[in-house]
Amino acid sequence: MAMKWALLMSATALSSVLSFPVNFEFASPVQNVLHINRDRVFGCQVLNDVGPKRSSPSNVILNMAIRIRPGGDHGDMTYMPDNVMRQSGTFAAILQVGGKDCVNDIYVRAPGKWNEIFWYVGKTARCTGTCSDMEAVARQRPLIIEHAARLRPREIGKNFGEGSSLEVWVAPGDSELAVAYNRPDLMMQMAHPDLDTSHIGNIEVGFVGEIYQIGEEGFRTERTLDGRPSKPEIKAGIDRDITADEVEKMMKEKENNIL
Repeated sequence: MAMKWALLMSATALSSVLSFPVNFEFASPVQNVLHINRDRVFGCQVLNDVGPKRSSPSNVILNMAIRIRPGGDHGDMTYMPDNVMRQSGTFAAILQVGGKDCVNDIYVRAPGKWNEIFWYVGKTARCTGTCSDMEAVARQRPLIIEHAARLRPREIGKNFGEGSSLEVWVAPGDSELAVAYNRPDLMMQMAHPDLDTSHIGNIEVGFVGEIYQIGEEGFRTERTLDGRPSKPEIKAGIDRDITADEVEKMMKEKENNIL
């Protein structure tokens, strides 16, 4: 009993450092994770190889805390500060070399009340010569899913955990305006959760998560279960694309109608 209490207290202390609450309420957005002083994590790095071979007392506690987290231990894609920052940096590097053709927009759909809502959660990038768009998502799926759960705790977070039915959907890169317009020719595709990506290194793919500003509603779209718009196409009535401010206003009006 004393050992169990000691481990619980150690996990609580670790969770306060990592902004991962022991009660697993998704109260800490990713921007808090990115500003963690990594040297406070018992002086050890949290990178690719978190496993049994680390045997010091501090690392044993670290490994146990990772395993009891709802997202589990996914190696280099476990939602930990170093992994989040590494994939964000890789995304920027791939984008700089390959441009928009290497990028996809990522949405997550949760079952239940919000099952027609596809929530925009970030972007992936990939080395197109070695990795497909679906493989880029599958390789980084644990990171993407947990980021989505923290971004939308009410709609996605409650469905997060082992065996969850959360779905990741892929759209062309930088296609937010076309999605907001409900363009009928833009069809999203669901990423298969069990796609084999053992041959893909973490330097071949990147992910940058969406971050909300204070008061921001968050971008989402209503879609059918085959990835098509569930609403009629929006016509601006003028020969131009709508502005970002107009998109934000439109999304706020849509959310008010939903709620």
